[in-house]
Amino acid sequence: MAPPLLLVASALALAWACGATAQVAPVELAYTQTGAVPYFPFFLCARAQASFSLAPVVTNVGGGQYCFTLLAVPCNKTCCNVPLKKIEFNVYSSCLVPGASVSATVNGVPTAVSPSFDRPQDGPPGSSILRVTQLGLNLTSNGAKICITLKPNSAGQGCTTLEQLPPSPSPPISSCDMCIDLTIDPARVFPPYQFDSFTCEIVQTSISYDINEKAASMGLMLAQNFSVDASKCSSDKISVCGKFASESDAAQLEEWTRIQAEQFWVYSFASACTPVMYGYSFRITTDKCMDVEKSRTCSLVQSDFPFCGCQRKRYSTPFYVSPSASSEQGRTNDTTLYCFTLGVLPNDFALLPGRCNSSSKVAKVEIWANEDRRGKLRGFRLSTPDGKTRWLSPSWGDKGSNTAKVSGLTWNRATANGAEVCMELKNDISLQEFCVSNVCSISLFDGHSSKACCPTYQSVVA
Repeated sequence: MAPPLLLVASALALAWACGATAQVAPVELAYTQTGAVPYFPFFLCARAQASFSLAPVVTNVGGGQYCFTLLAVPCNKTCCNVPLKKIEFNVYSSCLVPGASVSATVNGVPTAVSPSFDRPQDGPPGSSILRVTQLGLNLTSNGAKICITLKPNSAGQGCTTLEQLPPSPSPPISSCDMCIDLTIDPARVFPPYQFDSFTCEIVQTSISYDINEKAASMGLMLAQNFSVDASKCSSDKISVCGKFASESDAAQLEEWTRIQAEQFWVYSFASACTPVMYGYSFRITTDKCMDVEKSRTCSLVQSDFPFCGCQRKRYSTPFYVSPSASSEQGRTNDTTLYCFTLGVLPNDFALLPGRCNSSSKVAKVEIWANEDRRGKLRGFRLSTPDGKTRWLSPSWGDKGSNTAKVSGLTWNRATANGAEVCMELKNDISLQEFCVSNVCSISLFDGHSSKACCPTYQSVVA
């Protein structure tokens, strides 16, 4: 349930308690007013749109009694549609004199808790308020009459008119709109990694829940909760936006936000780097209210595979392997096909310099696999874009090389672009278990000599 509302009206902030009439005793503070909140109301709260306000016309009934009309209207902001608990008036310290009294009624019924003058602990030295609390009003209370009656002490001292109560209104404390952004740094990677709608919703849900819960646990007010918003999702940027009641509220969460960003949020869409992310850096920043910047880099997994003197760097030839493998039913009910898709890099993608960038064919494919599990490999299925399919028996390299291979290919650009190399494995082993290091490394050879070009890519089932 949302917390009850404090109503602030101009130089008034009204709050309701129990009791009918209160006398003002000498104010001897057991604490020092800190000045932590220099503006009225003198505590941290969301100074945002609410369902309640006071009509601009105040009725002077006479005898020191003044009546306000409550306006209650539904709305859709953070402080909307919650009960009205209390109202506070910003008053001169000269109103706090011994023997003066104040009482209050709601629709002619005395309030259960008597109003009281007070000195707010977080206010500046000398600041004073009149508090009327425990109102128990809600949206059905539209038009309710809230009256206060001011009486002087026996010496005629104290505030007895509405004009004597409020000092000049405090300057408003501005709220602070901010977004937490997760972005992808530009990188020379193909195919490019992009955020999709599912990833965006995961990130926005994680960040918004964390920051809303933390603000609530610290008693900080949000003028607008951080939320899931599909309009703030794009292929390279996800934003999670909200509004703090003040810059000071936001500042209290700044260090916590840095820790969350570094340890959790930058991993919210993927706890571990996968081949589709290799070569990218992901960055979390804030646009306003805080100064936060944390990043995560997914480095390419380096290995000596294939174990020869060929050029194994990615993008050394025009051919590549998709980082996302697929799976489907094998030839029998106890097997599964795991397929790696080949492609041709776009003409405008810069290949590595050297003789390999003029390569025009794929002659062999090697896969870094656990040869101790070779009995789990039942065969290879080769498919090309022209619709042709053929099956090959398993083939392995030299003992100890952990290399499964498909040789004798003559694929040119047209044949290789969209071709699939599929391994048929028994169902009692996963692709990650069959490949070395839990990620499948696939090398594309353009020849059979040790000086051949063999760009190597990583791929896993998405």
